[in-house]
Amino acid sequence: MFGPDVCGAQKRVHLIFHHNGKNFLTKEEFPVPKDTKTHLYRLTMGNPELKDWEPNMMTNLAYKGEWKPSRIPNPAFKEDPSLEHYRTGGVGLDYGR
Repeated sequence: MFGPDVCGAQKRVHLIFHHNGKNFLTKEEFPVPKDTKTHLYRLTMGNPELKDWEPNMMTNLAYKGEWKPSRIPNPAFKEDPSLEHYRTGGVGLDYGR
């Protein structure tokens, strides 16, 4: 469970882990601000035993330049003559006609 408890006597942010049928309350105190504003709480957990993550480049032997999206055949598709094709390859409606 994670979140503020403002109606309790302690008025703190609770962080309780449930493991093997037991609840473990964290020992660190997280105070709740004493105003009437809405606050956003974020819990970020990490494993201190893991090393820092570094991005690495993936190699793909099948890659030969740029990736092109696969085309799925659509027999029901028909070109719409009311669409105007521009030099940039974009498609739009021509309202001037």
